[in-house]
Amino acid sequence: MSYYVHKETLSYSYFIENRDFLLFYNLTYFIGISLNGIILHKRMVTIEEILDKVLKQTLLHFILLFPLVLFTNKLPEFNLFFVCTLSIFEFIFCIIWRFSFRYALNYIRTREKNMRPIIILGTGAIALEVYKDIVQNKSNGYKLLGFFDELKEDEISIEKDLIKGSLIDVIPFLQNNNVKEIFCALPAGGDEKALSILTYAENNLIRFYFIPDFKRFLNKKVRLQFLNNVPIVSLRSEPLDSFVNFILKRSFDLIFSIIFLLTVFPILLLFIGVGIKLSSKGPIFFLQKRTGKNGKTFTCIKFRSMQINEEADEIQATKGDNRITKIGAFIRKTNLDETPQFLNVLLGDMTIVGPRPHMVKHTAQYAALIDKYMLRHLAKPGITGWSQVSGYRGETKNVREMEKRVIRDVWYLENWTFGLDIRIILQTILLMIKGDKIAF
Repeated sequence: MSYYVHKETLSYSYFIENRDFLLFYNLTYFIGISLNGIILHKRMVTIEEILDKVLKQTLLHFILLFPLVLFTNKLPEFNLFFVCTLSIFEFIFCIIWRFSFRYALNYIRTREKNMRPIIILGTGAIALEVYKDIVQNKSNGYKLLGFFDELKEDEISIEKDLIKGSLIDVIPFLQNNNVKEIFCALPAGGDEKALSILTYAENNLIRFYFIPDFKRFLNKKVRLQFLNNVPIVSLRSEPLDSFVNFILKRSFDLIFSIIFLLTVFPILLLFIGVGIKLSSKGPIFFLQKRTGKNGKTFTCIKFRSMQINEEADEIQATKGDNRITKIGAFIRKTNLDETPQFLNVLLGDMTIVGPRPHMVKHTAQYAALIDKYMLRHLAKPGITGWSQVSGYRGETKNVREMEKRVIRDVWYLENWTFGLDIRIILQTILLMIKGDKIAF
């Protein structure tokens, strides 16, 4: 497809003559796959997971190809536009392939094919949840052979014909049936009775899964990791702790920022700078100390939207604030006052998408009033964020409004995906075009 787009400048024979490019292209693709991984083998995969994987793979492949275009003179015809075209078609065809694969697999499973026989230990609330969420959805490819538990019949809320016996009946059942996986959803303390079943399963190549009842304590995602041989449950999942995710996000920040600063920003600087100078005395840029990652202070850069005043570092802008200039009202409503922060992104103090940085005074104030407020500083602050596109930007009239903003900031840190960043950026652009009603 890329050849047909560029066939006027690149002949087909050129690709044949320059096989080293094709070799490098495929090599970098497989390097990207090895770093990012694939999930075609997983039985339970969401649409978001597939989109996120393909987005990461495409961008990672582009980053690996970029040095070839930037630093080599051997292949001058392979320009940046050509590589961008390759990346776009790679994304499109990878999406088509992976969704087609999943659709075909789901179709086969609805016909009772490619099913994996399983049993569930336990008949309580967690076992029932496993049954409803995992087993009853045929597209996951699981076929339930039965429940096993030691509860009395009047204590069991599951259909009696699904109960195949007590725990002592499990091993004989495994010996006579082709069970591939066991889900242990026994209540806390009762799972010790399943240890003999676990031993038998491991000796007979049957996968065994424990389903812990974290909902007794938490109603959120947790992460299990090991410190040597000691299992540790992390109460907070932070996707950006992953080196690959960090490189992906930082690379996107750098590429996007450089392109923006070299193309759009000089035009904005000219027109907005003239408007600021004509509207009031003072500099074009407004510099303010704000709280960044891990609570460190940095200098945030903005287009000046207010008249010079002594309260700028202490009092938020409010509706009808007489400190705001005419040009200031416009650039605040359209978020254009934040665009110089791409310089902060380039310097590494900020990211394009993340929790908005607060004034140092407000950080100290809200940290004392709001539980877990400082968690939002586990990541770099952003030019835009999930809170801002969810309707929580601008003035915070009370502590409750700030709490809602913090909840969304923490949710973003725990649920980050590259696809979510793209969504937030697109929503931000839409708000800039429409004008944000709550921005002033």
